[in-house]
Amino acid sequence: MTTTPADPLVSGLIADAKLVANYGRYGVFKDSSLFAAIGNAEKLDDATASQPEVVNLQTVFNDCSGTVPFATLAALRSGWSPGDMSRKTALATYFLVALSVLFMVVTGRLTYIYNKGVAINSELIEIDNNDFSARFGQAIRQVWATKKQLSSASSEQASTTDLTLLKDAYYNSEDSLHALDQRFSSLVRRAQGFMTEDAQFPIWGMQWMYCKFYSTSTADGVAAGQAQYSQQGAIDQFCDQPLGVSKSTPPDKLKELPNQPDAIARR
Repeated sequence: MTTTPADPLVSGLIADAKLVANYGRYGVFKDSSLFAAIGNAEKLDDATASQPEVVNLQTVFNDCSGTVPFATLAALRSGWSPGDMSRKTALATYFLVALSVLFMVVTGRLTYIYNKGVAINSELIEIDNNDFSARFGQAIRQVWATKKQLSSASSEQASTTDLTLLKDAYYNSEDSLHALDQRFSSLVRRAQGFMTEDAQFPIWGMQWMYCKFYSTSTADGVAAGQAQYSQQGAIDQFCDQPLGVSKSTPPDKLKELPNQPDAIARR
């Protein structure tokens, strides 16, 4: 028969030791020294902190701190049990697992967007450092010069060998200009797409929420001036609506909108 010690220090030690021992039943401890120490301490009629059984229990309990940290002991004191398989605990576990997976996916997505922006920025810096505009102008002048030489040689009945060499020079300069133009155009498209899509809406669903709620509230606003017109134009671009045409576009602005096929062709 066990008795509750009058000393609160001893009673608290035994209570904590029992919590840790109960936790250790799930294969945490390699021996039963804690269980034996608890039994010896509970056999005492009027246990005090100075008795050998209590001192031994404290020593064994301290040795368990490496296996069962204080945070686990605090959770055990609050009523947590590692064997609790109630429906509430299971749902909370599934929710935390799903939330962790969601955070991992979102982190991966944001990392991808960041790396994409870094890559585009590196290309822009490279173009700026290599004086791209001068190279582009030089390529244009080379095309004009070789074309002029080719036209002059053709009108002057130059030899076949000279014409072949001039044609090769013209085609090479034209290919060089085309490559520079393609590289710059591709970079501009990717940079614009990054700024208007990836950087604005990095997480899935953000663009839908923006178009669903924000554009509706803006379109139904009171003011219809130039500020609202410009803001609505940006919203139209994000939400894939006809450029510059929406229910909030002022009537006096409709006649100022460019013809869409012509505007697209000029791009």
